[in-house]
Amino acid sequence: TDSGNNVGWNIVGELLPGTNVWTGTKGTDWATADNWSLMRAPIEGDAVVVNLPDSGTCPTLVNDATVADVTVGAGATLSVAGTLNLTGALTVRGALSGSGMVRLAGGTADLTSGQVNLSTGTLRVEASSAVTLDLAADAFVDTVELMPNGNSVRLPNGVTATKLVANGGGAIVLGEGTLADVSDLIVDGFTSGALGLSAGGAAWRLNVR
Repeated sequence: TDSGNNVGWNIVGELLPGTNVWTGTKGTDWATADNWSLMRAPIEGDAVVVNLPDSGTCPTLVNDATVADVTVGAGATLSVAGTLNLTGALTVRGALSGSGMVRLAGGTADLTSGQVNLSTGTLRVEASSAVTLDLAADAFVDTVELMPNGNSVRLPNGVTATKLVANGGGAIVLGEGTLADVSDLIVDGFTSGALGLSAGGAAWRLNVR
């Protein structure tokens, strides 16, 4: 606490999570404080909003970051070269691209209205609760790793990827009539329990190219 009698000190309070909106006033670097509405880079617990700012610059995450939620608005692009960890929801109305990793722990990932091109990247679900990964039909990811950990991972629109890795016990549920279109299907690394890959009793398709 600043009593008002401090000389040469800058007293800063505890950083609290909030809604942190991308402004892009100082370039494209996610880690630059001046590029965000809270005048700091996103921290754990933040709800991150990436809209297309007046500057026209969109963020690139080079290192690792952990936040609660991320929303990418229409016209905006989030590029991930490092690792983006989310404990909440991911919503993409614009574009998600890059060669890095997007890691989801729970909640819902709604990617149906945006463009997803992680053609050299990884989308990993390490479920701590039920997760819904809702991908657009034209979304493409190099590697999709699904780890239900005794929970369920739902893919209402199927998945298209170079590699699909299913790891750990739980349930992976695809939407009825959807397609899992992959070059490599790997079921690996069970430590306990069983893994179910189904459409909840309905028909679905698997194409291993």
